[in-house]
Amino acid sequence: MKSLFKATLLATTMAVAMHAPITFAADAAKPAATADSKAAFKNDDQKAAYALGASLGRYMDNSLKEQEKLGIKLDKDQLIAGVQDAFADKSKLSDQEIEQTLQTFEARVKSAAQAKMEKDAADNEAKVKRSATLLLKRKA
Repeated sequence: MKSLFKATLLATTMAVAMHAPITFAADAAKPAATADSKAAFKNDDQKAAYALGASLGRYMDNSLKEQEKLGIKLDKDQLIAGVQDAFADKSKLSDQEIEQTLQTFEARVKSAAQAKMEKDAADNEAKVKRSATLLLKRKA
């Protein structure tokens, strides 16, 4: 379980690092916190830990929002409970159940994304045909 968690955390951390400029672009417009961040943390390690947690939280929140666009709505409270349980080494699922569930979920997300892409393509094709028909009628 710990090796799976470490791999998942590492992958998520890497994803956060790779997507940080995109993920946080919307957050750049938000006003900065008014509290002095130096006062909130005893040392740089606490500040770094908090920053990693905030970054991870934003990434997960953005992921949930993107999944909702595909018609998939995960329970944010259960996601947070899963993270807390993993840190406490008290997972409600076995490693095998976690792996199987994540594989099934990944397939579901891919399927939903494919369906949305096909629908969008069909919608765009219909718009192009309508526009072409109108253009031809105007020329005639």
